[in-house]
Amino acid sequence: MWCAPKDLVAAEPSPRLSREDLMELVRSTFESLLGMSVAAEACDRVICDLNRMMGGVHIAGAWNGLVLLLPTETFMRQAAAAMLDVPPVQVAMADIEDALAELCNVLGGGVKSLLPGPSALALPMVLHGSNYAVSLPRCKLQAGLRFSCQQQPLELRVLEQRVGEAAACGTPPA
Repeated sequence: MWCAPKDLVAAEPSPRLSREDLMELVRSTFESLLGMSVAAEACDRVICDLNRMMGGVHIAGAWNGLVLLLPTETFMRQAAAAMLDVPPVQVAMADIEDALAELCNVLGGGVKSLLPGPSALALPMVLHGSNYAVSLPRCKLQAGLRFSCQQQPLELRVLEQRVGEAAACGTPPA
């Protein structure tokens, strides 16, 4: 299970990725893609949740790392319904996964545009359920943002691959 630290703060703040830049990216993405507003402050709800999901996209090139979005399943059902213009009860799990993948692609592309290039995005990945562990060796938190939308807690994390490592984030050495 993925449980967020109480205070999500990058160990070494990046001069390339400010909280303001990430918040503007999140706001513009959620408003244009979902028609939903976001709040910069995090919800009071505990982030550790059995219905937690995680989506991510890897960036490779001049900058290597991973952009992760951690929403609740409840929020992603609402987001998928907004994307498909259907009531939330008509949304299937495949729709929820597709919606999370699309949000990760858009947010990943936005983060990529803020970083040195050239770089490319990989295909997104989506995890959901309970009782799973995620390990991202050779990666460090570069920037993080906790926010809320539709009264649900969300997190955006940008992890950078440590300089000098041969493998990409989350990939075991060859």
